[in-house]
Amino acid sequence: MSRVSPVVLHEGSIASGKTTVGKRLMASGLFRVVEEPVLDWQESGLLGRFYQDSKRWALAFQLAAFQSRARAWQQLLQRRNAEGEQEGVVTIMERSVFADRYVFATNCHLNFGFIDDLEWRIYCDVWETFMVVLCGSLPNVLPPDLIVYQYTPAVTCLERVEERGRPEEIHGGITLPYLKSLESVHDGWLLPGFDGTLTPADNRLVLGRARAAIMGVKTVDGAPELAEIGVPVLVINGRIGYAPKELHAAIMEAVSS
Repeated sequence: MSRVSPVVLHEGSIASGKTTVGKRLMASGLFRVVEEPVLDWQESGLLGRFYQDSKRWALAFQLAAFQSRARAWQQLLQRRNAEGEQEGVVTIMERSVFADRYVFATNCHLNFGFIDDLEWRIYCDVWETFMVVLCGSLPNVLPPDLIVYQYTPAVTCLERVEERGRPEEIHGGITLPYLKSLESVHDGWLLPGFDGTLTPADNRLVLGRARAAIMGVKTVDGAPELAEIGVPVLVINGRIGYAPKELHAAIMEAVSS
């Protein structure tokens, strides 16, 4: 295990249950949770604009979402460098700068054409510049210890979208085809080498393990450079409830193996 206090990325589709799980984990005292800043996007009006006119607002929304995730990632790393580690306490980040690029921006570009080729190059240039600058400015930056993929089928996600009733989602562009596309992109990124099964009726917490590639930073001749890094993935069942202690034990086992 690279740290006594692991850093974990919590990934999953829209309405997969991440926020609900995150609140329970935070209340347990076993986790520090960095929540996704959805409220900021709602209050600015940008989330609603994206869902109402995705082609017009996709690049603006993805850059704003990336900026807020990047700021949270930077603050998390700075705090850990300043405060040190608390043994056994897991830091979980609800969605990450990596999901922003590999899932949501990619989905807008490749699957729906909301972001065209020129806009995609602009987005990638901003993303890569930030990664090099951030990791070059902080000492001892390590990749995340683990990615937890909360696997929830698109049909279940759509039911939850309708239940929670966010106006932007209900009156915007959250459709079953859109959620199925997000599920496919998540799977393509997070399930290479998956050793388990995704059975609809399964009641297990841990469905299996895999290994994902992220674009990290390594030092070459004293200068930071982008490089592909492999990160272990723990695939968990987003259709069931479970105790925070159960997930904590599964995470600690995964990062120590």
